[in-house]
Amino acid sequence: MEQLVTDIDSTILRTERRLWMVLKELGREELFPELRSRHDHDGVKALLKPGEQERFYQLFLSERYLSLDEPLPGAAEALQVLRETGYRIVYLTGRHDSPGDSMRRGTELWLAERGFPHPGDGSTLLWMKPKRGLDDRRFKEEALEEILKLGPVRAGIGDRPSDAEAYLRFGIEPIIIRGRCLEPEKLQSVRKRMRVRSVQSWEEIVALLLSSPLAPPLG
Repeated sequence: MEQLVTDIDSTILRTERRLWMVLKELGREELFPELRSRHDHDGVKALLKPGEQERFYQLFLSERYLSLDEPLPGAAEALQVLRETGYRIVYLTGRHDSPGDSMRRGTELWLAERGFPHPGDGSTLLWMKPKRGLDDRRFKEEALEEILKLGPVRAGIGDRPSDAEAYLRFGIEPIIIRGRCLEPEKLQSVRKRMRVRSVQSWEEIVALLLSSPLAPPLG
């Protein structure tokens, strides 16, 4: 079975409401506008104190506010169409599945309740970090190696240059969703360094994947 690999956060859903509630609990709501636009490790490190950073990740990477995440428009419908076409959907996420500290149940529930392909449907896979502290890049590269043993991967979808780099390292066509985490300047820089296709919507992704073969990315 041909597979489609996709990230979760900022790829199939928006995390702004979860981010707001975490900052509110920390008493740092004033940081929301800036962290909303640069919500990555560098942004958290630059704007929060070391003690606040630890607490931020404990809250943000937990099931506490997962239910507040909102699907990106068309994401659920697109993934269902692709699943029905014959793709195995594989969610590859930096969310962790540590014993006693797992985001799996909340993630699976969120997917099912919002109409996404989910592990309970018999073919969809949810690949998560086995423990919280693992480096995301190393985990995803090791996971991709295992995923490829299950079958060919048609494309890998994410929202960051590091996602594209990981996919390309394994010969997987990368598709990057343009959003708040990928400014136009960064996108241009990425395109100069590697063969990356970028899209604005999940409707574009369906159109690309249901055409055969994928045309070379522009620019």
